[in-house]
Parts: sequence; structure tokens; C-alpha cells
Amino acid sequence: MVAPLRVLIIEDNADDAELVLRRLARGGLDVTSERVEDAVGLTDALGTCEWDVVLADYSLPGFNGLDALRTLNERCLDVPFILVSGVIDVPTALEAMKAGARDFVPKNDMQRLVSVIEREVAEAGQRRDRRAAETERDRALEALQAANEQLADFARLTDVPLHGKTLAQILDSLLARLVRTVGTDGAAILLLSDDGQLVTRVAVGPSVGLLSPIQLGQGFSGTIAAKDHPLFVADASTDERVPRGIRDSGIRSMLGVPMHYSGKVVGVLHMDWCRVVEPPAWQVPLLEIAADRCAVAIENARIYEHEHTVSETLQRALLPELVAVPGLEIGQFYGSATVDTLVGGDFFDVFEIAPGCTAFSIGDVSGKGLGAASVTALAKNVLRALAIEGHPADVVTARCNEVIRRFTADETFITAFYGTFDAARCDLEYCNAGHPAPVIVGPAGPRLLRTGGPILGALEGAEYRAGRARIEPGESIVLYTDGLTEARDPEGEFYGEQRLMSFIAEIADEAPQDMATSLFEEVWEFSDGRLRDDVAVLVLRPRP
Repeated sequence: MVAPLRVLIIEDNADDAELVLRRLARGGLDVTSERVEDAVGLTDALGTCEWDVVLADYSLPGFNGLDALRTLNERCLDVPFILVSGVIDVPTALEAMKAGARDFVPKNDMQRLVSVIEREVAEAGQRRDRRAAETERDRALEALQAANEQLADFARLTDVPLHGKTLAQILDSLLARLVRTVGTDGAAILLLSDDGQLVTRVAVGPSVGLLSPIQLGQGFSGTIAAKDHPLFVADASTDERVPRGIRDSGIRSMLGVPMHYSGKVVGVLHMDWCRVVEPPAWQVPLLEIAADRCAVAIENARIYEHEHTVSETLQRALLPELVAVPGLEIGQFYGSATVDTLVGGDFFDVFEIAPGCTAFSIGDVSGKGLGAASVTALAKNVLRALAIEGHPADVVTARCNEVIRRFTADETFITAFYGTFDAARCDLEYCNAGHPAPVIVGPAGPRLLRTGGPILGALEGAEYRAGRARIEPGESIVLYTDGLTEARDPEGEFYGEQRLMSFIAEIADEAPQDMATSLFEEVWEFSDGRLRDDVAVLVLRPRP
């Protein structure tokens, strides 16, 4: 049954309104109507009913058809507005049409009125349908965009930087991303221990109450790990697989997926909600992929943490507390990078090779981590062995170059400085293999020690020259690695050699250990505490 057409008539003459209704009835329209004759009546009528069409006289006491049309437009009502009036001039009719009137029918000739109403009501219905379709399309597009964003969030779920983070920090970061991406109230990562039990490694929200260790095959998480299959519990309060402690904690829905590494179950990714939910069907497969990626990230973090520990231990062994050497005051400082915390390949060494004669070296191996630390050990020990044999500085450096070329990877390079100091003659013999030039500082001003050859490991059969310098009592040799001169301030400017020379001149009167410490503190302040590379400093001063 078709509902009557709702017609609002704006007309101050009741007889004219009756003539309009009769015309509609003769045209076969079933209508329900209301007549108003002023602005107040129009406002009230618009607030009490949704009208299908508005028929308006133009000339009304203190009110006209254009005023009525503006009232409809202000309310953003898409209701066909048709002028049914006496004779009006063409400009007025055009103004009304431009303002939104759908048509004009003279009172003295209303034969078109029914067809005009039918046409405009049909077109209004089409416009409503089109708007509804557009609204639905926009809603679908928004849902699709939200799904795409969630897919992107899943893809980024395990994009957690590993360098400089402990395993605990990695787990915290992964879990925080998971909760944010899936929209859970709580979550936990349980990993298999060496004895085959699930142990909660990190948890947030209600999942903090998860009991562990959990035997395989027991409870919610144990079942997931044993059967190697996801498990969803819509209402934990009535599921016997869920431990009573969890059921009493307020958790309602639970979802868990196994975590795999190298084809084996290594843990369970557990999520929970404090309300009954039903995850979308597409979400569980994505969570399985995310769980496996989490397992890879965790395993990589474990490997990194182990390698970092080994490298750090090896580096500490390569930087022992320097023993006293007759005839020399020694200062040293080693500061690790704060931006990239992989262990670097910086080293230094000072040792006596004959009474009154001291050998010393400083170097920086390319790369970081365990590989760099192992090459550092090789370079330092080779330099020490060749020095003890009593070879000149250029020979020591050349032979060390051949060892590095022969026993390390092709892309391994080392900048190094090696020297020997004869205290009785105040004589320094040295060879610089591509290392930042050490500085002799004293009353005569700074001098740079550059003589030598290319970096170690770069060229087979490379030639090196030995340099000589006289170091008087009261003068100091300052050796350092490039982490010092290449430190950057917050704007990206390098500390640089010239700034270093000026600062060394300022602190030349300090004790060697104080000089080494001051140099590190200087670049620490310059870089605002963000060192991109390790910094090694060695200061030697002949005793009077």
C-alpha cells in the first residue's frame, strides 16, 4: 500500500488551497496536507513532519514565496518547492528558480500541476537514493581504507630496530605494537624454555595474570603450542580450558596463535579482551604471520644480544688498564657510542720493549660487532709481536698490513698508528697507516704526525715510510680515533681537526689523564651526548 503524498501548502487563501487539493485529487493523487500562511506556521510545520512536496503561493501578507524557499534552504531540506501563484513577472520567476524552486504553475491554469508534482517527487526520490548509495559507498571506502591501514599495521608489526635494544626491550616494543594494532585489552608473549615449558616473557593488561610455566598440552596456551594451531575462546568465563584464575580476572574473549622459528613452535602469542568479541575471519591468518615474524625478531634479538655480550667482553680484554711504563706518564679514555651501540673496533696499547724504550699503538677497525672485535684482537697482537722483535716502525706496519691482507676478509680495513719512544734520547720513531694524525703539543705549538702510508688491509705490498720527531719533557703526544673528530653537533657539523687542535692547546698543561678525560668530555658536550662512534684517546708525556 502506497503511503499518501505529504503536501505542505503555503497559502493565505483557504479557497485557493482547496482548489489545489481538488486538482490533485482529480489527478489521482492520494495526499495528506497542511496549510500554513506565515513564517511561524511554516517553521512549525517543517519541524513536525517530513514533507514530500511544498506548494507555495508567492504573495502572502508580510511573507512571500522566496522567503519560504530560503527557510527550506537554510534547513538543507531537499523537498521539491513548486510555486503555485497568480501572475508573477518573469524576473521574479527566474529569481525563484535560481534560488531552488523546481517549477512554477499559475493558479489560473493548473493542468500541469499533477505531472509536475509526480516528476519532482520522483526526482527527489532518485536524489535520495543516490545520496544513500554515495553514503554507503563512502562508508565502504572508509572500511576498506581502515582494513588497508590495519593490514599495513600488521606488516609493520615486527619492524622493530634491534641495534641498541635488549631482548626485554624488543619484547616490550613488539607487544605494545600488537595491542595497538589488534585493539586488545591485554596480550602476552610466552616462549618455550629449554625444559619444554611455556614461560611468560612479557605481558600487559589482564594478561599480566597469566600463570607460568605452563606444560605443553595444558590450559589455553599449552593447548595451542601442543597442537600447533590457533585457538579462539569467545567467552572465557564458561570455557573449562581456561584456568579459573583467568576466568575470574575479568577476561572474556581470548585468542592465541603459535609462534614458529625454523619450522618449530617456539612460543605462543596470546591476546585477550575484557568483553566478548569476534575477530574478523581475515585477522587470524594475519596474526599467525605476525606471530612468526615476532619469533624471527626475537631470535635475531637473542643472537644480537649474545654477539654484543661476546664482543663487549672481547673489547674489554683488548683495552686493559695500562700498566706504568718507566719514563712516561700515560692518560687514556675509552667512550662507547651512544647512537649505535654495536661494539666498535677501536684499540690502543702501550708496553715496554726494552729498558727506556716504549712501543705504543692505536687503531680503528672498519665495521662493528663481533667481527670487528676479532680483527681488533688480531691487529693489536700482531703489532705487539712485531714490536717485540725489534723491527723499525715502517717494517712493523708493512708486515702487519700483509697479515691483515692474508687472514681477514677483503673488505676489512684498519687505520693504525704505531710508534716507539726512546726516553733517553727523547726520540720518537713512528708510522701512520691512514690514521687521524696524532698531535704533539707543547711550548713550541702543535705538530701533526702524518708520515706513513695507506690504511692496513687495503693494498697488497703497500709501502710505508717511518717518521721521526723529538719530544721534549713537558710535551705530550695526543692520539685518538676518528670518533672524536667526526663527532657531530645537533646541527650535523663535525667537531673536526682544527677545533681539536685549539682545544688541545688549551688543556696542554693538564696531567695526561686529565687531558684524555677532558677531550672526551669536550666531544660529549659538543655532540649533546649523541656519539655516533666509539672514541679512544691516549696521551703520552715524557717524565722530566
